[in-house]
Amino acid sequence: MSFDRFVTGLGGLTLLVSIGTGCGGDPVATPNTVGFAGAPAAPTGPTGTTGVTPPTGVNSGIAGAAAPPTGTTTAPPTGMTTTQYPNAQNVPGVPCDVAAVVSDNCTTCHSNPVKFQAPMALMAHSDFMVASKTQPAKKVFQVIPDRINATDIKLRMPPASGTTIAATNLKIFNDWLNAGAQAVTPSCAITVKGGGDVTTQPPPTTGMTMPPTTGGTTAPTTSGGASDVARKYDDPMMKCYEFRAHANGDKTMPFGVTTQPDQYTNFTFMPPWQGMQYARSFRVLDGNTDVIHHWLFYKNATPQADGAVGFSTGAHPDGELVHGWAPGGSDLYFDSDVGLEMPGDVGYTLETHHNNTGGATAPDNSGLEVCVTPMVPKNVASLSWLGTDAISGTSATGTCAPTSDQPIHIIGVQPHMHTKGTYMKGEITRLDGKKEMLHDAPFDFQFQHSYHAMTILMPGESIKTTCTYNAPTSFGEGTNDEMCYLFTLYYPKLSLTNGNPIATLIHGPNTCLQ
Repeated sequence: MSFDRFVTGLGGLTLLVSIGTGCGGDPVATPNTVGFAGAPAAPTGPTGTTGVTPPTGVNSGIAGAAAPPTGTTTAPPTGMTTTQYPNAQNVPGVPCDVAAVVSDNCTTCHSNPVKFQAPMALMAHSDFMVASKTQPAKKVFQVIPDRINATDIKLRMPPASGTTIAATNLKIFNDWLNAGAQAVTPSCAITVKGGGDVTTQPPPTTGMTMPPTTGGTTAPTTSGGASDVARKYDDPMMKCYEFRAHANGDKTMPFGVTTQPDQYTNFTFMPPWQGMQYARSFRVLDGNTDVIHHWLFYKNATPQADGAVGFSTGAHPDGELVHGWAPGGSDLYFDSDVGLEMPGDVGYTLETHHNNTGGATAPDNSGLEVCVTPMVPKNVASLSWLGTDAISGTSATGTCAPTSDQPIHIIGVQPHMHTKGTYMKGEITRLDGKKEMLHDAPFDFQFQHSYHAMTILMPGESIKTTCTYNAPTSFGEGTNDEMCYLFTLYYPKLSLTNGNPIATLIHGPNTCLQ
């Protein structure tokens, strides 16, 4: 079955990244900066220094680092201090400023062990010294510059649809690689960014009015929005529950993934809570990264068989898409005055896309943790489909003219096309006729990035989604066909809709498609 399908397979429509392409090859892999809040630009170092400070949180030792030769020393990177890099170690390894750049941009896939079919880890100096799998005559450090400096958006790493490496940090990385990627002392460990506690910190101030902004580039706010940055909530009533792929009838056992290509499966649940709850956060739970391609989480209109497992057709006319994940994807945390309705009397469906090429059945229990509270937020949010189902030629356009008579607060967007897709725009037409960009960025099928946005759509205003392709194409279910969707997170719930009966029949109630 194909990667994405229509009517017989809508499960692969959002939050998708192709395993083996998004994280494949020897170059630096996709940045771990997605989630509806998008990602801030790579930080610069402290005043008077170059580079970036290493991320806080996870700090592993330097794998494979040898003890320094007796009687020898190596000068630290220029300008490095123990204050700037408190985790520096007195052993040969990766320079601290380089380690920070790699940690911020590479470790989503090139961790140890690797994820999502990445060919090698980039967690220690020794990892840069091994032979490249794509160019065996060269070492890994010798092939990285061709990709991080590529002008072709289909070749560049990190992908064009993701956050680019800041110019200062790109120079730091290039200079080290081009000089032979020498080990230095002291050095710093390359780290994998981790999550955080979401339980006890006082909530951000609520009630702030959001001003209109453009481009989806506004930094996350403390109120009225969502972020991929872990946070804490002062809410003793909040509880968190796991929804994972599982064996039929036994939610404690992993699902056995067959070797069928592109296997789509529905795992249905009745929620463990009672009454109406509101989602505060969605946290990704790792499973078998060798076989999981993506998952989507739907809220159904009716009860479902708890613990059931079945083949997925991909169509969910009675399901409202709530959240999803693909390689490079991140957690989602709502501000304390925002949440999604999560009723206790309906079912939920976790739809997975597996692709097992290992030659034997493999276990997987990928999924998500949902944290909910009975506390009613000021703003109840939804996720809607914008764009068009009609595609012919090298471009497609769909206009969302919602029927709502109230202001709509948009807090995040996620573009989706297939392999021919190269660029997407989401353009707002204001009441005075002026145009304003909600989204305007290259698209890369290898890394389907999510973007933070903070703007208000007033009654009578509209959003035009324009998708551009590198070759003539038409709408279809397969990866070599095309789609044009700008998934949009917003509130009030179900206000960014236009009641298109065909779209509603296929996609569910949360649509604003032309």
